[in-house]
Amino acid sequence: MEKVDIIVDNLLSKEAAKIPRMNQLVIITTISTKGVVNAAVKSEVFHALTKPPVFGFSCNLGHHTCKNILEQHEFVINIPGEDIVGKAMKTAYDYPVGVNELDEAGLQALSSKKVKPPRIAECVAHFECRHEWHDIHGEEILIFGRVMAASLNKDLYEATIEERFRIARPIVVMGEYRYSPVHEVKKLVEKQKAH
Repeated sequence: MEKVDIIVDNLLSKEAAKIPRMNQLVIITTISTKGVVNAAVKSEVFHALTKPPVFGFSCNLGHHTCKNILEQHEFVINIPGEDIVGKAMKTAYDYPVGVNELDEAGLQALSSKKVKPPRIAECVAHFECRHEWHDIHGEEILIFGRVMAASLNKDLYEATIEERFRIARPIVVMGEYRYSPVHEVKKLVEKQKAH
């Protein structure tokens, strides 16, 4: 198969979007020093460490999300299903400081168990995180947070892995403002010991 070389100096460029890669869409909730809830849709979230459990994500240094985490050191990763993708995307709008994006998006705050920022009631799962460290690159920042508490809808907890994804329908972003729900599960070949 013939290959095409492209320049990838920005992962959001039209050229980079041609590479078939995916990122899970989540909503990060934070809280300001004045107690105002901030919510922002993100798709640059990744599982950074297993034990201790740590997630990382990238953010623009100028975003309210970044400022709140650097000041308050807490955030919640909320996992939406396809049923609320429209509401989730409303949290991506550029609201002025002091506006509660959950209210603007029509989403309900649910008290968290271990951190101040709320969970989102309509989301299917949540990771409550404490900011551990960060790394700044130009106008962007990588933020890492240790999971302090996790929760999910009871029907997901009781479901098999195949049922879990059919019920939750988590969203992956495909690029070029396209997404796909994940609702089919296939099994990989299990890891074998070397002889």
